Amino acid sequence: MDLFGQRYRFVSAAPVVARGTLAMVILAAAFSPLAVFGETVEEKYENGRIKIRFETTRDKKNGSYEEFFESGQPRVVASYKQGELDGEYVRYHENGKIATRANYRKGKKHGAYVERSEEGQPLLTVSYSAGKRKGKQTIYRDGKRHWEYAWKKGELLKINDTKTQLHTLKDVKKGLAKVYKAKVKLRSAPEEHVAALRRLNAYRFLCGLPADITLEARQSYHCQAAAELLKLHGQLDHTPPKPAGMGEKRYQEGFLGTTRSNLALGTDLAVSIDHYFYDSDNFNIGNIGHRRWCMNPEMRTTGFGRHENFCVMWSMDNRRRPVPDHLFIAYPPQGYLPLEYFSTHHAWSVSLNKKYIQSNETSKATIYPLDENLVPGEPLELAHHSYVGEAAPNVDMGPENVLVFKPESLDLSPGNRYAVEVTGITDNNDKEIKLHYVVEFIELD
Repeated sequence: MDLFGQRYRFVSAAPVVARGTLAMVILAAAFSPLAVFGETVEEKYENGRIKIRFETTRDKKNGSYEEFFESGQPRVVASYKQGELDGEYVRYHENGKIATRANYRKGKKHGAYVERSEEGQPLLTVSYSAGKRKGKQTIYRDGKRHWEYAWKKGELLKINDTKTQLHTLKDVKKGLAKVYKAKVKLRSAPEEHVAALRRLNAYRFLCGLPADITLEARQSYHCQAAAELLKLHGQLDHTPPKPAGMGEKRYQEGFLGTTRSNLALGTDLAVSIDHYFYDSDNFNIGNIGHRRWCMNPEMRTTGFGRHENFCVMWSMDNRRRPVPDHLFIAYPPQGYLPLEYFSTHHAWSVSLNKKYIQSNETSKATIYPLDENLVPGEPLELAHHSYVGEAAPNVDMGPENVLVFKPESLDLSPGNRYAVEVTGITDNNDKEIKLHYVVEFIELD
């Protein structure tokens, strides 16, 4: 029958005696979208049992939705509204126990969300609001609470009461823009020095450190002399001998620079900052000294110098007062890190503030990949693990009590998250504790 240009199919109809009654039934069908367009779709296994069954309206899922195991046991029971999940969603294990229970509103998770094992033990509990996690999320192991996350407006704030976000995603973008547009007080500074300073401050900002380092002319003067000294010497050396052709005064100015600075070979001072934070080659990975200098919370000023491909950055500055307090300093840092500041070849590091945490050579860091629900998978194999204790007397090496660890493999796809767990550490009362934080790699627009 074709009414109003539309074709309708009636699966069944009750027997009708009077003609007038029949006309009323047909007319009612014509103006009822559910009755006119609704149908039940089924897909079956080879054994004839139903695999999937759901209702549709105008080619959209609308109403009940069911999936079954080949044994006939329910697998999924849910409901749709205009093509979107809406209402309670339950997924079962084949033994009949609930695997997942959730609620949806307009296609987005909304309300309590629970996952359970085949034995019925809890695996994960969390709440959603319009598709975003909120409040507390608990991860269970063997039915016991293992990790707890705290969420706000879909962003991760804490793991086991430890702050795991230094900046919101919005603040990461705003903060980096501010760093790269910041005015430099030293008007005579070469543009190359300004670019390197901004790059340094960008890394420090992402790591939660003061990102207001300024240029000091005296330090840059010694760095430039150091670059000239290294060029004549022909190689990187923190204590180079006096080369032929360099006066004593200039040599002493350069020698002060080489002993107080990070050194690199390159053609760009800004790129040399990337080299210092990398510090993952076989020669430097054990101590990551360049990175530790760059991440020194006490640093207030720096200077730069370059002569051909020899780059120098003044690093041993500890005049910031007051020194910002911290529990730990990590790289990659807890929270968001744009991919341009890291690679699969970088070593990871975490510096533990000995004011609050005691560590030693037996302390260990472990990296866990996290799935979309932040459930940890098997830990990554480590290609390197080392410990840096206290610096030598009268030598400012930046953060101490540092764990350095490098995974065998790493997937840096945007949005991937990894949890770091530090064990073998104690508080000031010699009580054994664990430290956790989460790193999320992102790609900025």
